[in-house]
Amino acid sequence: MRLFRRQLLLSYLPLALLPVLAIGLVTRGVAEDRLMLLISEDSTRRLRGLVPCFEAYYAAHGSFEPLIAAVKNEQPFIHSEVRPETRRPVPQRGHILIFNENGLLTCLPFNFRQNRLRTPPIGQPSDLEGMNIGALAGILPAAARRDELILTDPNGIVLLSAESSLIGQTLTAEVLRRSAPIVLNKQVVARLALAIGIFDEGQRQLLSALNGALVLSGGFSLLAAFGLGWWMSSRLSQPIRALNEGVRRLARGEWYAPLPVTSKNELGELTQAFNRMAAELIRQQTMMRQMVADIAHDLRTPLSTMALEVEAIEAGFQSPEQATQSLREEIAWLQRMVDDLRLLSLMDADQIRLQLEPVPLGTFLSRLHDFWRTSAEESGRILTLEVADNLPTIQADAMRLRQVLGNLIDNALRHTKTGDHVRLQAQPAQDGGVLLRVVDSGEGIPPEALPRIFDRFYRVDRARKHGESGSGLGLSIAKRLVEMHGGTITVSSQLGRGTAFSIYLPPQPKLSLATRAL
Repeated sequence: MRLFRRQLLLSYLPLALLPVLAIGLVTRGVAEDRLMLLISEDSTRRLRGLVPCFEAYYAAHGSFEPLIAAVKNEQPFIHSEVRPETRRPVPQRGHILIFNENGLLTCLPFNFRQNRLRTPPIGQPSDLEGMNIGALAGILPAAARRDELILTDPNGIVLLSAESSLIGQTLTAEVLRRSAPIVLNKQVVARLALAIGIFDEGQRQLLSALNGALVLSGGFSLLAAFGLGWWMSSRLSQPIRALNEGVRRLARGEWYAPLPVTSKNELGELTQAFNRMAAELIRQQTMMRQMVADIAHDLRTPLSTMALEVEAIEAGFQSPEQATQSLREEIAWLQRMVDDLRLLSLMDADQIRLQLEPVPLGTFLSRLHDFWRTSAEESGRILTLEVADNLPTIQADAMRLRQVLGNLIDNALRHTKTGDHVRLQAQPAQDGGVLLRVVDSGEGIPPEALPRIFDRFYRVDRARKHGESGSGLGLSIAKRLVEMHGGTITVSSQLGRGTAFSIYLPPQPKLSLATRAL
């Protein structure tokens, strides 16, 4: 059972592991895509902020040679540019381009009222004396690192880049599409681009934190899935453990109570089926033991009688001629019981095959009535035949059907008093079959005996002599023969008012019986 639990758990874990991996990979991919999108949007925003400073720088110097040299040599500088407004007292506007010692190039737009601002040469500190610093509040600068800055001529040939191998090369169409043109007098004088696709330290830390969170949540999910799977496998295997224990108890003959049904699924249905099977097996074992005891009991009586007769002959109390009749009766009864037992064993082994043939019921029942009427009249009973005029012809084994009805009539004659009536009735059924009944006005059967009336060796009155009550196998044989015809047999009775056996036979029996005839 532990192996089953492990197999069940191993089959469950992949179902929990695959969604965790899928969610982790999708989350990581979406995070990287969103981060790249943010980087791209930030790059576009920064390019838009840097272009005015580069345009102002080109307008002031006529080329980017000084800027390129300063950036390559990592020489800090500050370049400022002012555009006075025609309407006074509107503040003057301009841009400041700053390259610091950390390799960061910054473009700062501003508004101020200072009338002049001296712009120092490249490499000299700017004289921003008189600038209204408070006027810079709320202004968003644009910046770019030296290692991501790319400057090209109008045709896309690289003039400035941290990658020396790119200088003099033409940018790809994709990079040019993301670049921003630097325009002077409505002419493109250069192009500015930023190298993106490489995460900086902060972005790498963010992705590392995300990976850690995914690993932690995935590990926790796996532990939770393992615990849940272990609990579920225990719940699922509990009915199987109970069934296993029930099978062992049943094999040892220690079956005392049915197994508890703890679930309402297929395992619960399996437990219920096992309980029914176990109950049927116990019932069959009980019946087998009872049958063996009944056979031993029924054999003991005639054997004892025969032994007494032999002893009486030996002692001279009676002659062999006098004991012959009694011995013949006991031998005939034993022979009949042996024949019945053999017939039942063959039917249990499905070794009886019916010889089906068309049976005209009117003629068949008339001949059966004539045969048994003589016995009934000799015992003082009245046997009558009550049949409908439109009885059908059915497919049946006439010999076996005669055996069934003869057994019922014989039982009725033996369990009625002198002058009682026994009626053999027949009428057609709606589906083309027939309903046969043997009804008597005899002593009846107690209600508690009706459920067992077809059990083997069961006799209502066990105190009755075996020659009067029969072997207890006749009704069992009759029931099996009727079922072999595809029909059913039932009994109804009232104490002191009689008993009725009803047989339904279909027009065409569906047989799946044996291969060997009796």
